[in-house]
Amino acid sequence: MEGKLITRTNKAELLRLPDGSLLKRYFTKNAVDRVRHDQRSLQYIQEHFGEVYYEAWLYRAVKPLWVSPDGTALCLEFVPGCELAELPKSRMKEAEYHCGVWLALYHNRILDGNTEGLIHTDFTVHNIILDFEQKRVTAIDPGMTWGRLGFAYEDLLIHIYSMLVVLVGRRKAPFSAIIACLKGYALVKETKLDLAIYYRSLFRELRRQVRKYATEGGYVKRLVFLLLVVFLSPLFLFFIPGYLYAEQRPANMVTERT
Repeated sequence: MEGKLITRTNKAELLRLPDGSLLKRYFTKNAVDRVRHDQRSLQYIQEHFGEVYYEAWLYRAVKPLWVSPDGTALCLEFVPGCELAELPKSRMKEAEYHCGVWLALYHNRILDGNTEGLIHTDFTVHNIILDFEQKRVTAIDPGMTWGRLGFAYEDLLIHIYSMLVVLVGRRKAPFSAIIACLKGYALVKETKLDLAIYYRSLFRELRRQVRKYATEGGYVKRLVFLLLVVFLSPLFLFFIPGYLYAEQRPANMVTERT
């Protein structure tokens, strides 16, 4: 089935079909298992997160529709809007605020007031579609690492890191967009900042990235990653936790409607 290519990696591609629905097709040997994983994870998120209204915006996850006959592709419902990574720079600050809100609402529901549980693990700029006309934010892919136990701040750090790698590279993510994301998250997250958990999350994610570049990256990529770690360490070590602490809302002040 042909469609318009949205994004492609060495493992999968995402296409928009003529009817507007999305088709995620895997190329790997374990493609069937990956599709089953995606289908199960999205069904779980639908049952436990569903759709949440907050300040006239709808925050939701995409619904799975059907699996291809060979089991290597999963069709997802039509999602109007634009991928976050493709939005113009002028809309990035507003978009990132809503991304922060989405992630906080997700953690409120999925983690049920805890700091540890089934985190999203792949809330990156390629997996979020925003529709400003209908005021809707939709996450489309929890990723293959979904289902592991982790700390809530890992999701936030994963998202900010993806902003820095993808959006800054396209000159679309000024510092104000990062602040907007943190503000949205801090204002909606029901649990207060736990510095010990935050730093454990940070070093977990750092260790994961180190392992990734050690096995997949060449010398140049490893050097760039090392320079990024050094250059961005004040942001992750001091600014982000400081801002989250300053902006966090007292517990039980978040209102939402399903």
